[in-house]
This record gives sequence, C-alpha cells and structure tokens, in this order.
Amino acid sequence: MRIIILKDKPTASIESGKFGVSVSKRYFKRAVHRNRIKRLLRECYRLNKELFKAAFGEKTMAMLFWVSSEMPPKFQDVEAQFIKLCETQKK
Repeated sequence: MRIIILKDKPTASIESGKFGVSVSKRYFKRAVHRNRIKRLLRECYRLNKELFKAAFGEKTMAMLFWVSSEMPPKFQDVEAQFIKLCETQKK
C-alpha cells in the first residue's frame, strides 16, 4: 500500500480533505478484483478517518494505491496496513 499526499498550500484552497484510491490493471486484470480492493480501501478510510486526519492533517488531498499483486484475504489485513501507514507518518 502506498500513499501520495498533497498538504494544504497557501495558494491552494482545499475546503476539506479529499481522498482517492487506485488499483493497477497490471496486477489485477479483472475489474471485479480491482473494484473489490477499492471498496476495501475506501472502507478502511471511512472507519479510520480520524486517525488519518490526525496523521496527515485536516486539509489534505491523498491518493492511496494498492501495489501488491496479491488479493488481500481479509479486510482486517488491509485495515492493519492502513493503520500502520497512518501511525508511521504520525511519528
């Protein structure tokens, strides 16, 4: 899992945080698999939005990418990676 962050700049006006997800067609040829992972990533963000905002800031634009070629077996695995990503940024 990778994340790209664009923090709020004085010239740019972001009302609130924006968040996007992407899964490469290179690793997952079937759209059903890509869509499944996107749903998991969005759900991780929805459930851990406060943790994300504490780590990266309120007015942040972010894009989250799934870069592994393996399908995640459980939602808890994806959520654990998301939380780890947020906690390492916080420190």
